[in-house]
Amino acid sequence: METSARMAAWSQKASDHLQQQFMPRFTEEVKRRAFNLGLDSKVTKQILADIEKSGGDLSAEAVAATIKTAGGPDDLATDLSLLWGRGLDEASEIGEEAATRIHFDYGDERAIEAKLHLRAWFPFHTWATRNIPFYLQTLAENPWLLRTWVHYQTLTDQEKERLGLTDRVSGKLPMPGGDALLGALLGPGTVYFNPMTVMSIADQFKPIYDDPEMPLAGRVIKQAGRVGFSPVPWIDIPLHIAGVYGEESEPGNVLRHSALVKDLTGVDPEGFLKSGVRAVRGQEAPVSGSRIEDGMIRRRIAELSVEETGRAGDPNYLMAMGDPNSEIWQRAASDVRKNRTAMDLLGFVSPFPSTFVGETEQAIRGQAKANEGLDFRQLAQAGNIGTAYSNTSSPERAQIAAGFAMQDQLHPIWGAQKRADMMAQLPFFAQYLAWLQTQPPGADTSIDAFINTQL
Repeated sequence: METSARMAAWSQKASDHLQQQFMPRFTEEVKRRAFNLGLDSKVTKQILADIEKSGGDLSAEAVAATIKTAGGPDDLATDLSLLWGRGLDEASEIGEEAATRIHFDYGDERAIEAKLHLRAWFPFHTWATRNIPFYLQTLAENPWLLRTWVHYQTLTDQEKERLGLTDRVSGKLPMPGGDALLGALLGPGTVYFNPMTVMSIADQFKPIYDDPEMPLAGRVIKQAGRVGFSPVPWIDIPLHIAGVYGEESEPGNVLRHSALVKDLTGVDPEGFLKSGVRAVRGQEAPVSGSRIEDGMIRRRIAELSVEETGRAGDPNYLMAMGDPNSEIWQRAASDVRKNRTAMDLLGFVSPFPSTFVGETEQAIRGQAKANEGLDFRQLAQAGNIGTAYSNTSSPERAQIAAGFAMQDQLHPIWGAQKRADMMAQLPFFAQYLAWLQTQPPGADTSIDAFINTQL
């Protein structure tokens, strides 16, 4: 595929040079030499017409034969065929330069790269480091491309903010036909895609999510990855262990197919890397094998609460966020796997990065946008759907929220045994209530403050 792309770039640029630069010069040279030889003007016109008819797709030998067939002398045929051959060589060199500039030669190692052994430490830097100067020149020569890029990003960011959506859809637009394509499998929703990936610099510098709690060193390394300086796995994994990317970070997949294999089989080929990092840190294993996927499941449970009860934060659903054996958790996990499988498969057939946003998520985030400036606690107690995602960041937070929800709804008719049963069922809620009793006046008694004391 790379060879085909290089050949296409070479052919296009060589043909352009031949037609636009060399052919006018060659035509003038034919006329000049024919005039000096006193050649009949009809013969000259026939020579030029035959060569022009070919579109320049002639070898030097074919040019000589064309001149002779039109009635030109042998000396003229020989001289002009040599000139034509030099023109072909010139066009080929220009085509090769363009192909190398557009489709970088990965075998070309610069002197500074060899001295610093960059390929040993940053094996994927070649394309990224060469793409930037290429596009600096391209954008300088074609400023309309830069204006288009900036205008597109501004419009998509405004639309994202208007709908209250997250950075998952930053730089993306609704995909025509995408809803029908995935709707049967994933339910009502919208597929967003980024058409600007056709301009690789836009894809290289597209918005990416950074954990707000990530240390500065981790942020620097992540940003350096945009220009190709991502550490090799045997360096990157120890950085995760050391907490450079944050205490909850997980190593990314090394192989592109690993996520799809896990989606289809339930077995993560690279799960041993994540479990190894957690073992060294002394952290418990997430239910799904991935902290990120556990979070996705809890968010899906929050959506199920909205879909099936009409309100956010139903106690049964909040409790299910901490109970992997519950029927609600199992259904949510199945939905998450279906979503990931569909999007991973789409990624193999579509060149555009895509994101699916379900109808329920759109409603939740849209309501959250409308809730800005209102009393969040009152909204949460009323089951306002805009608060649905507020307790999904951890099972501990969900358990505390479930305790308060049950207390608000059932407290007037509780007896001592009922309360004891609930506390046994929600131990983290019980710990939080006990912790509140120990806090001095004026202390931060938020759930976040309590959770931080448990870390």
